[in-house]
Amino acid sequence: MSSTQNNDQLFREFLKNYGNPEAKEIREKLQNPIVKPGVYKMRSRLELEVPETWKKELMDRVKLKSLMLKELKSRTSTSDRIVQPTLVGEPSSKVVTSKGGEKITVIEDQYSQIIVPKEMKKFIAEDIDEAAKTDLNEYLLDTLSTEIASYIDRETVSDSQDDKSAMQSIITSNQVAIRESKGMSTVAGYIVMDEALADAFVAARKHLPNGYSTKAKWIMNSTTFDKLKTMKITPTEEFPTDSPVTTDGNGVANEILGKPVIVNEHMPSTGIIAILADLSRGYIFAAPTDMSLIIGSDSSTYLEVAALKTYMGGQVLQPACFKLVKLDNVAEVVPND
Repeated sequence: MSSTQNNDQLFREFLKNYGNPEAKEIREKLQNPIVKPGVYKMRSRLELEVPETWKKELMDRVKLKSLMLKELKSRTSTSDRIVQPTLVGEPSSKVVTSKGGEKITVIEDQYSQIIVPKEMKKFIAEDIDEAAKTDLNEYLLDTLSTEIASYIDRETVSDSQDDKSAMQSIITSNQVAIRESKGMSTVAGYIVMDEALADAFVAARKHLPNGYSTKAKWIMNSTTFDKLKTMKITPTEEFPTDSPVTTDGNGVANEILGKPVIVNEHMPSTGIIAILADLSRGYIFAAPTDMSLIIGSDSSTYLEVAALKTYMGGQVLQPACFKLVKLDNVAEVVPND
Protein backbone atom coordinates (compact mmCIF):
# COMPACT_ATOMS: atom_id res chain seq x y z
CA MET A 1 0.00 0.00 0.00
CA SER A 2 1.37 3.41 -1.00
CA SER A 3 1.90 6.18 1.54
CA THR A 4 -0.94 8.16 -0.10
CA GLN A 5 -3.39 5.25 0.21
CA ASN A 6 -2.23 4.56 3.76
CA ASN A 7 -2.72 8.19 4.79
CA ASP A 8 -6.17 8.24 3.21
CA GLN A 9 -7.19 5.08 5.07
CA LEU A 10 -5.83 6.41 8.35
CA PHE A 11 -7.70 9.69 7.84
CA ARG A 12 -10.98 7.83 7.36
CA GLU A 13 -10.28 5.64 10.38
CA PHE A 14 -9.57 8.74 12.44
CA LEU A 15 -12.95 10.23 11.49
CA LYS A 16 -14.81 7.01 12.23
CA ASN A 17 -13.15 6.66 15.62
CA TYR A 18 -13.22 10.31 16.67
CA GLY A 19 -14.21 10.50 20.32
CA ASN A 20 -12.80 7.07 21.07
CA PRO A 21 -9.36 6.29 22.57
CA GLU A 22 -8.24 4.83 19.23
CA ALA A 23 -8.50 8.23 17.54
CA LYS A 24 -5.44 9.71 19.26
CA GLU A 25 -3.27 6.75 18.28
CA ILE A 26 -4.47 6.93 14.65
CA ARG A 27 -3.85 10.68 14.48
CA GLU A 28 -0.24 10.19 15.55
CA LYS A 29 0.28 7.86 12.57
CA LEU A 30 -1.04 10.38 10.06
CA GLN A 31 1.52 12.17 7.89
CA ASN A 32 1.78 15.80 9.09
CA PRO A 33 -1.63 15.59 10.74
CA ILE A 34 -1.47 18.80 12.75
CA VAL A 35 -1.74 21.83 10.47
CA LYS A 36 -2.56 24.40 13.11
CA PRO A 37 -3.28 23.40 16.69
CA GLY A 38 -4.81 26.27 18.60
CA VAL A 39 -7.89 27.69 20.23
CA TYR A 40 -11.24 28.31 18.60
CA LYS A 41 -13.91 30.15 20.58
CA MET A 42 -11.97 29.41 23.75
CA ARG A 43 -12.14 25.69 23.03
CA SER A 44 -9.46 23.34 21.75
CA ARG A 45 -9.15 22.90 17.99
CA LEU A 46 -7.24 20.62 15.68
CA GLU A 47 -6.84 20.98 11.90
CA LEU A 48 -6.13 17.86 9.86
CA GLU A 49 -4.84 18.06 6.32
CA VAL A 50 -7.31 16.44 3.94
CA PRO A 51 -5.67 13.68 1.84
CA GLU A 52 -5.66 14.20 -1.93
CA THR A 53 -7.80 11.12 -2.58
CA TRP A 54 -10.43 12.31 -0.09
CA LYS A 55 -10.38 15.79 -1.64
CA LYS A 56 -10.88 14.34 -5.14
CA GLU A 57 -13.84 12.27 -3.99
CA LEU A 58 -15.37 15.34 -2.35
CA MET A 59 -15.00 17.46 -5.50
CA ASP A 60 -16.42 14.68 -7.69
CA ARG A 61 -19.54 14.79 -5.53
CA VAL A 62 -19.66 18.58 -5.73
CA LYS A 63 -19.64 18.36 -9.54
CA LEU A 64 -22.61 15.98 -9.43
CA LYS A 65 -24.59 18.21 -7.09
CA SER A 66 -23.83 21.66 -8.56
CA LEU A 67 -25.75 23.05 -11.53
CA MET A 68 -23.33 25.87 -12.28
CA LEU A 69 -20.03 24.02 -11.79
CA LYS A 70 -20.85 21.78 -14.76
CA GLU A 71 -20.94 24.86 -16.96
CA LEU A 72 -17.94 26.70 -15.50
CA LYS A 73 -14.35 26.24 -16.57
CA SER A 74 -12.62 24.84 -13.47
CA ARG A 75 -9.08 26.02 -12.82
CA THR A 76 -6.95 25.50 -9.76
CA SER A 77 -3.78 27.05 -8.41
CA THR A 78 -0.98 25.49 -6.41
CA SER A 79 -1.44 27.78 -3.42
CA ASP A 80 -4.27 28.88 -1.20
CA ARG A 81 -4.71 31.98 -3.36
CA ILE A 82 -6.24 32.16 -6.78
CA VAL A 83 -4.45 33.74 -9.73
CA GLN A 84 -7.24 35.40 -11.66
CA PRO A 85 -6.89 36.92 -15.15
CA THR A 86 -8.84 40.13 -15.75
CA LEU A 87 -9.54 41.69 -19.14
CA VAL A 88 -7.74 45.00 -19.66
CA GLY A 89 -7.30 47.33 -22.62
CA GLU A 90 -8.06 46.54 -26.24
CA PRO A 91 -7.53 43.13 -27.90
CA SER A 92 -4.19 42.72 -29.69
CA SER A 93 -3.39 40.83 -32.86
CA LYS A 94 -0.51 38.55 -33.72
CA VAL A 95 0.40 36.43 -36.74
CA VAL A 96 0.79 32.68 -36.25
CA THR A 97 1.63 29.88 -38.67
CA SER A 98 -0.85 27.02 -39.09
CA LYS A 99 0.16 23.37 -39.49
CA GLY A 100 -0.26 23.81 -43.23
CA GLY A 101 2.17 26.74 -43.28
CA GLU A 102 -0.53 29.37 -43.69
CA LYS A 103 -0.09 32.75 -41.94
CA ILE A 104 -3.10 33.54 -39.75
CA THR A 105 -3.86 36.69 -37.77
CA VAL A 106 -5.15 35.88 -34.28
CA ILE A 107 -6.97 38.38 -32.07
CA GLU A 108 -6.21 37.94 -28.37
CA ASP A 109 -7.68 39.55 -25.28
CA GLN A 110 -5.18 41.19 -22.94
CA TYR A 111 -5.15 40.24 -19.26
CA SER A 112 -3.65 41.43 -16.03
CA GLN A 113 -3.17 39.19 -13.02
CA ILE A 114 -4.83 39.75 -9.67
CA ILE A 115 -4.90 37.67 -6.51
CA VAL A 116 -8.30 36.66 -5.18
CA PRO A 117 -8.14 34.94 -1.79
CA LYS A 118 -11.37 33.48 -0.47
CA GLU A 119 -11.51 31.38 2.65
CA MET A 120 -14.56 29.19 2.94
CA LYS A 121 -15.24 27.57 6.26
CA LYS A 122 -18.37 25.49 6.68
CA PHE A 123 -19.42 23.80 9.91
CA ILE A 124 -21.23 20.59 9.14
CA ALA A 125 -21.72 18.39 12.24
CA GLU A 126 -23.47 19.38 15.45
CA ASP A 127 -22.39 16.21 17.16
CA ILE A 128 -19.59 14.12 15.69
CA ASP A 129 -20.14 11.29 18.15
CA GLU A 130 -23.77 10.97 17.02
CA ALA A 131 -22.81 11.04 13.34
CA ALA A 132 -20.07 8.48 13.95
CA LYS A 133 -22.70 5.90 14.85
CA THR A 134 -23.33 5.53 11.12
CA ASP A 135 -20.36 6.38 8.91
CA LEU A 136 -18.82 9.72 9.75
CA ASN A 137 -16.55 10.17 6.75
CA GLU A 138 -19.44 9.30 4.39
CA TYR A 139 -21.63 11.77 6.27
CA LEU A 140 -18.98 14.47 5.99
CA LEU A 141 -18.40 13.87 2.28
CA ASP A 142 -22.10 14.03 1.48
CA THR A 143 -22.82 17.06 3.65
CA LEU A 144 -19.76 19.03 2.58
CA SER A 145 -20.33 18.38 -1.12
CA THR A 146 -23.93 19.54 -0.81
CA GLU A 147 -22.91 22.71 1.01
CA ILE A 148 -20.12 23.60 -1.43
CA ALA A 149 -22.35 22.92 -4.45
CA SER A 150 -25.11 25.09 -2.98
CA TYR A 151 -22.58 27.84 -2.24
CA ILE A 152 -21.35 27.87 -5.86
CA ASP A 153 -24.87 27.84 -7.33
CA ARG A 154 -26.04 30.61 -4.98
CA GLU A 155 -23.05 32.96 -5.06
CA THR A 156 -22.51 32.94 -8.84
CA VAL A 157 -26.01 34.42 -9.36
CA SER A 158 -26.55 36.38 -6.13
CA ASP A 159 -28.26 39.76 -6.55
CA SER A 160 -27.08 41.09 -3.19
CA GLN A 161 -23.38 40.39 -3.41
CA ASP A 162 -20.52 42.88 -3.32
CA ASP A 163 -18.85 43.09 -6.74
CA LYS A 164 -15.48 42.57 -5.04
CA SER A 165 -16.44 39.18 -3.61
CA ALA A 166 -13.98 36.45 -4.53
CA MET A 167 -16.86 34.25 -5.73
CA GLN A 168 -18.14 36.98 -8.03
CA SER A 169 -21.81 37.06 -8.95
CA ILE A 170 -22.50 37.39 -12.66
CA ILE A 171 -25.47 39.67 -12.16
CA THR A 172 -23.70 42.15 -9.88
CA SER A 173 -20.42 42.16 -11.82
CA ASN A 174 -19.42 45.63 -12.94
CA GLN A 175 -17.72 44.03 -15.94
CA VAL A 176 -21.06 42.69 -17.14
CA ALA A 177 -23.46 45.35 -15.86
CA ILE A 178 -21.52 48.43 -16.95
CA ARG A 179 -19.93 47.18 -20.17
CA GLU A 180 -21.37 48.80 -23.33
CA SER A 181 -22.92 46.46 -25.85
CA LYS A 182 -22.33 47.52 -29.47
CA GLY A 183 -25.35 47.47 -31.75
CA MET A 184 -27.79 47.73 -28.86
CA SER A 185 -29.73 50.74 -27.67
CA THR A 186 -29.77 49.48 -24.09
CA VAL A 187 -27.48 50.73 -21.38
CA ALA A 188 -25.03 48.45 -19.56
CA GLY A 189 -25.09 45.46 -21.89
CA TYR A 190 -28.35 43.87 -20.79
CA ILE A 191 -31.96 44.17 -21.96
CA VAL A 192 -34.07 46.71 -20.05
CA MET A 193 -37.56 45.34 -20.24
CA ASP A 194 -40.03 48.09 -21.08
CA GLU A 195 -41.56 45.69 -23.59
CA ALA A 196 -43.10 42.24 -23.26
CA LEU A 197 -41.12 39.60 -21.40
CA ALA A 198 -40.80 37.28 -24.39
CA ASP A 199 -39.64 40.12 -26.68
CA ALA A 200 -36.80 40.90 -24.27
CA PHE A 201 -35.62 37.28 -24.47
CA VAL A 202 -35.65 37.49 -28.28
CA ALA A 203 -33.56 40.66 -28.14
CA ALA A 204 -31.03 39.08 -25.76
CA ARG A 205 -30.78 36.02 -27.99
CA LYS A 206 -30.35 38.18 -31.12
CA HIS A 207 -27.60 40.36 -29.66
CA LEU A 208 -25.39 37.66 -28.15
CA PRO A 209 -22.22 37.68 -30.31
CA ASN A 210 -22.02 34.71 -32.68
CA GLY A 211 -18.67 33.65 -31.28
CA TYR A 212 -20.24 33.01 -27.88
CA SER A 213 -23.63 31.63 -28.92
CA THR A 214 -22.78 28.06 -29.97
CA LYS A 215 -22.71 26.62 -26.44
CA ALA A 216 -24.74 29.35 -24.73
CA LYS A 217 -27.47 28.38 -22.25
CA TRP A 218 -30.18 30.26 -20.38
CA ILE A 219 -30.06 30.42 -16.59
CA MET A 220 -33.23 31.30 -14.65
CA ASN A 221 -35.48 30.02 -11.88
CA SER A 222 -38.50 27.80 -12.53
CA THR A 223 -40.98 30.66 -11.98
CA THR A 224 -39.52 32.69 -14.84
CA PHE A 225 -39.32 29.60 -17.06
CA ASP A 226 -42.96 28.68 -16.37
CA LYS A 227 -44.07 32.24 -17.17
CA LEU A 228 -42.30 32.14 -20.54
CA LYS A 229 -44.13 28.94 -21.47
CA THR A 230 -47.41 30.90 -21.57
CA MET A 231 -46.12 33.85 -23.66
CA LYS A 232 -46.03 34.48 -27.40
CA ILE A 233 -43.54 36.09 -29.77
CA THR A 234 -43.88 37.37 -33.32
CA PRO A 235 -42.69 34.59 -35.67
CA THR A 236 -39.61 35.39 -37.75
CA GLU A 237 -37.44 33.50 -40.21
CA GLU A 238 -35.02 32.63 -37.42
CA PHE A 239 -37.77 31.73 -34.91
CA PRO A 240 -40.74 30.57 -37.01
CA THR A 241 -43.11 29.63 -34.15
CA ASP A 242 -45.02 31.99 -31.86
CA SER A 243 -43.73 30.35 -28.67
CA PRO A 244 -40.24 31.10 -27.32
CA VAL A 245 -40.18 27.70 -25.57
CA THR A 246 -39.64 24.41 -27.38
CA THR A 247 -39.99 20.85 -26.10
CA ASP A 248 -38.11 17.60 -26.54
CA GLY A 249 -39.52 14.35 -27.99
CA ASN A 250 -41.29 13.61 -24.70
CA GLY A 251 -43.08 16.95 -24.63
CA VAL A 252 -40.87 18.35 -21.86
CA ALA A 253 -39.96 22.04 -22.22
CA ASN A 254 -36.18 22.25 -22.42
CA GLU A 255 -35.16 25.17 -24.69
CA ILE A 256 -35.82 28.88 -25.14
CA LEU A 257 -35.25 30.19 -28.66
CA GLY A 258 -33.10 27.18 -29.49
CA LYS A 259 -30.87 27.36 -26.40
CA PRO A 260 -30.98 24.93 -23.43
CA VAL A 261 -32.23 26.07 -20.03
CA ILE A 262 -30.49 25.61 -16.66
CA VAL A 263 -33.03 26.00 -13.87
CA ASN A 264 -31.22 27.52 -10.89
CA GLU A 265 -33.66 28.38 -8.11
CA HIS A 266 -31.14 30.86 -6.65
CA MET A 267 -31.79 33.22 -9.60
CA PRO A 268 -33.92 36.25 -8.62
CA SER A 269 -37.55 36.75 -9.68
CA THR A 270 -37.10 40.51 -9.81
CA GLY A 271 -34.39 42.69 -11.35
CA ILE A 272 -32.10 40.53 -13.48
CA ILE A 273 -34.13 37.36 -13.95
CA ALA A 274 -32.20 35.51 -16.67
CA ILE A 275 -28.70 35.03 -18.04
CA LEU A 276 -27.74 33.87 -21.51
CA ALA A 277 -24.10 32.80 -21.68
CA ASP A 278 -21.47 30.19 -22.45
CA LEU A 279 -20.14 29.97 -18.91
CA SER A 280 -17.18 27.80 -19.88
CA ARG A 281 -15.80 30.78 -21.81
CA GLY A 282 -17.26 33.65 -19.84
CA TYR A 283 -16.49 32.68 -16.24
CA ILE A 284 -13.43 31.24 -14.52
CA PHE A 285 -13.85 29.10 -11.41
CA ALA A 286 -10.96 28.29 -9.11
CA ALA A 287 -11.75 25.04 -7.34
CA PRO A 288 -10.88 24.50 -3.68
CA THR A 289 -7.16 23.94 -3.27
CA ASP A 290 -5.68 23.55 0.22
CA MET A 291 -8.18 21.83 2.48
CA SER A 292 -8.10 21.07 6.15
CA LEU A 293 -10.70 19.58 8.45
CA ILE A 294 -11.16 21.54 11.69
CA ILE A 295 -12.31 19.46 14.61
CA GLY A 296 -13.11 21.18 17.87
CA SER A 297 -15.91 22.45 20.06
CA ASP A 298 -18.51 25.19 19.64
CA SER A 299 -18.47 27.35 22.75
CA SER A 300 -22.15 28.30 22.30
CA THR A 301 -23.41 24.71 22.32
CA TYR A 302 -20.44 22.86 23.84
CA LEU A 303 -20.90 20.25 21.13
CA GLU A 304 -18.03 18.86 19.12
CA VAL A 305 -18.17 20.13 15.56
CA ALA A 306 -16.30 19.69 12.30
CA ALA A 307 -15.66 22.21 9.57
CA LEU A 308 -13.95 22.19 6.22
CA LYS A 309 -11.54 25.06 5.65
CA THR A 310 -10.58 25.73 2.05
CA TYR A 311 -9.95 28.49 -0.51
CA MET A 312 -12.07 28.93 -3.63
CA GLY A 313 -13.29 31.68 -5.92
CA GLY A 314 -14.58 32.70 -9.33
CA GLN A 315 -14.73 35.76 -11.57
CA VAL A 316 -16.28 36.94 -14.82
CA LEU A 317 -13.60 36.26 -17.43
CA GLN A 318 -15.10 37.56 -20.68
CA PRO A 319 -18.01 40.04 -20.31
CA ALA A 320 -18.95 39.76 -24.00
CA CYS A 321 -20.14 36.18 -23.32
CA PHE A 322 -23.13 37.44 -21.34
CA LYS A 323 -26.57 38.85 -22.04
CA LEU A 324 -28.77 39.55 -19.03
CA VAL A 325 -32.54 40.03 -19.05
CA LYS A 326 -33.75 42.58 -16.54
CA LEU A 327 -37.26 43.42 -15.36
CA ASP A 328 -37.84 47.16 -15.50
CA ASN A 329 -41.16 48.87 -14.67
CA VAL A 330 -42.76 45.43 -14.67
CA ALA A 331 -44.21 43.56 -11.71
CA GLU A 332 -42.39 40.58 -10.23
CA VAL A 333 -42.64 37.44 -12.34
CA VAL A 334 -45.33 35.24 -10.79
CA PRO A 335 -46.78 31.95 -12.02
CA ASN A 336 -50.12 32.05 -13.83
CA ASP A 337 -53.08 30.54 -12.04
